[in-house]
Formats: sequence, C-alpha cells, structure tokens
Amino acid sequence: MTKIIDSFRGEYDFLSNFFERDKLIHYDNRYWNSSEKLYQALKIGTTNIQEEELQKETIRLGTTKESKAYGKGKKKFPDGSILKLRYDWDTPNSLGIEFKQTAMSVVTALKYTQNPDLKDMLIATREKTLIEGNYWHDNYFGICYCEKCINDNLIKRRNVLGKLLMFSRTEYTLQQPLEIDLKDLQEKFMEGLDRHELEDIFHYSYDVLRRYLYRNTPFNKPS
Repeated sequence: MTKIIDSFRGEYDFLSNFFERDKLIHYDNRYWNSSEKLYQALKIGTTNIQEEELQKETIRLGTTKESKAYGKGKKKFPDGSILKLRYDWDTPNSLGIEFKQTAMSVVTALKYTQNPDLKDMLIATREKTLIEGNYWHDNYFGICYCEKCINDNLIKRRNVLGKLLMFSRTEYTLQQPLEIDLKDLQEKFMEGLDRHELEDIFHYSYDVLRRYLYRNTPFNKPS
C-alpha cells in the first residue's frame, strides 16, 4: 500500500484547491464553488470598494482556471482593471511567514469544516504523506516534478498545502486541536496586522479568525 499521495487528482481530487462543488464554501456572505477561487479573491488589495466588489464577483462567478489568471494579473477584469496584490501577500514577516500562508490556512479550514464528507475523506488518508505534486513550478504550496525543478538543487520544496492538510488531518482524527503554543502561532500568522485590518480582510473578529486558523471550532454553512 502506498504511503505517499503525490497527486491531487483522480481518487484524491478532493484534496485539490481546484475541486469544485456547488456551495462548497460560504464566506463573505456568498458561496464559492472552489477553494481556489476564494484564495485568489483574498489577494485583492484595491482600496476602491466598487472595484473590489467587481473583482470578487468576477472571480467567484468565472471558472476556477480563470480565477487563477485573475489572481496572477494575467487576465483583465470587465472594467479593464488588473488585480492589485495585497501589499503584504508575498512579504515574509520577521519569522518568515508570508500572508498568503495565512490565507491558505483559512481557506483550507473553511473547506473541510463546512463539508463533513470531505473531512472524513481527508481523515481516511490516515498516515499517508500528502504532497501537492504538480508540473507548473509551484514549489511553495506543492512540489513540482518537472525535469527542470527536480534537477535544480537550489529550489526549496516547501509543500505548504500538503503540510496544512496533514496538520488538519491530525486534528480532525484526534477530534481536538494539537498541543501547540497558540500564542506563538498567533504571532507568526498575525504579526504586522492590527485587529481592524483583520476585520476588514476577513469580516470576522480576531477571535473567530483564530479559531478558523486552528480548527478549534467547526463553522457551518447557513441552514
């Protein structure tokens, strides 16, 4: 029996951010049918409220593939604008944590707490190592298996998404949060953001966001 899952396709496509389901995630008073769309929408850094709303809805209502193009600034929105990235998206704080990792933590938590069947499927992967294997040179959230990346010894293969999923799986299996220094983790994820900024970004209080990040409490979709 294989101890490694290195492709989020086929039997394990539910692990992918491109996995689609009607009303998969409820967030920001709207439904998202893939976690990739929500992740890309969290990149939006414009301060213009109307422009922000247009960009969110365009990402939400388009295809998941298109959402990635919008998020990378490779596709223009209907008004001709291009996504302006959050100022701190790719900038590591003093502990080396980029804000995009925080966003992925939130998206992952929402996906599995709001869909119990997917949570059960994640738990069913048991002790297997989860790797977001790909061929599009993503060595941050996954590991790229293209010849160029495999032969480049200078590339750091972080597999952040795979690690987030395994961390979540352990908590779900134990049915309790891991024994971790929550204060330390809060500092790693939250440094540089005050309470008001967090509320503006996530539309939830600091305490609710904290529980989203560490899966202490399941959050359900509206009935």
